[in-house]
Amino acid sequence: MGLVEPEMRQLMEELTELPVTLELASDVLDRQCPFFRDDTCIFISQSGETADTLTAMQYAKERGALCLEIVNTVGSAISRGTQRLRSSTSIQEKHKLQKQGREQHSYSN
Repeated sequence: MGLVEPEMRQLMEELTELPVTLELASDVLDRQCPFFRDDTCIFISQSGETADTLTAMQYAKERGALCLEIVNTVGSAISRGTQRLRSSTSIQEKHKLQKQGREQHSYSN
C-alpha cells in the first residue's frame, strides 16, 4: 500500500527541509494551481506516460517551474520532459558502475 497524502507530505518535508504542497495531477488544471519560477515540481509516475501527469507537467513548465520526476521507466515521456532524470533503474546502474570501479581499483593495486 502506498503512502497517503499527509504521510507523503511529511516525508518530503523531512527529506527536503522545505514546506511541501501535494497535488494530484488530475486536479492541477481543474484548480488552476499557481506555479511560479521559483517553484520545484516533482512528478511521480510508475510508467512515466500517464496523461494527467504529462498535462500537469506541461502546465507547470509553461509557468516557469523547475520540473523533476521520479519514474520507473527510463526514456519515458515524463523523463524526457523534465530537467533531470531520476529512476530506480538509473540509480541501480550507477551503483553497479561505482561498485565495478571499486573492484577494478582494488585489483590494480
